[in-house]
Amino acid sequence: MSWTRILVVNIFVLIGLLLAAEVCARLAWTARACYKDTCDFSKLLNLKIYDGIAILGFTEKNIGLSAYDNFLGYIPKAGFTNRINANGWRDVLVTIDSNGFRANGTNSSDVNLNDVILAVGDSFTFGDGVSE
Repeated sequence: MSWTRILVVNIFVLIGLLLAAEVCARLAWTARACYKDTCDFSKLLNLKIYDGIAILGFTEKNIGLSAYDNFLGYIPKAGFTNRINANGWRDVLVTIDSNGFRANGTNSSDVNLNDVILAVGDSFTFGDGVSE
């Protein structure tokens, strides 16, 4: 058997194993979600991550309360308002204003900039699971 044939077979086996691992992980996540809370089939039904091919490759889809930014990665989606009932969030109202800041009842454009403290962080700073 030639080395190219062996290489091609090994690549197909690797791709098959990766796909099987992905399907098993999604099934396990869904089974765990059904066991703990209400069933959430989003990992099985929303398999499309990329929405098209850009000049340099794939572009990522803007999903939910975040939008993809080429420089920063994922950022809060400006103008987002919705109640979230998934992934540990229990009927949480999340509003992101037009400037991309989490709203808490005040308009970020009305705030005096001399009285502002910028808090940069992760889900804890964002208020993950906390309603307005």
